[in-house]
Amino acid sequence: MSKTKSIKVSFSTYEMLKEVAEKENTTLQGILDKLTKQYKTKKFFEEANVAYERMSAEDWKNELAERKEMDVTLMDGLEDDSSETW
Repeated sequence: MSKTKSIKVSFSTYEMLKEVAEKENTTLQGILDKLTKQYKTKKFFEEANVAYERMSAEDWKNELAERKEMDVTLMDGLEDDSSETW
């Protein structure tokens, strides 16, 4: 079992978490874990978007050129073998 800590939440937050946990058929901890991961992912992409928006025209041009260069990495000379399983 992983280590845990107790936190205080408002009654309304507790009720919302409890309702969601019941609908998802999981625990309050499970819902908090899931929501925390979703929030962290959301913030990551928001920050990435802000960074892209701040790029100069020249930096954006370089970014697109680098992406184009990386697009050919799948063309490594190997034939497509759809029957291959991993």
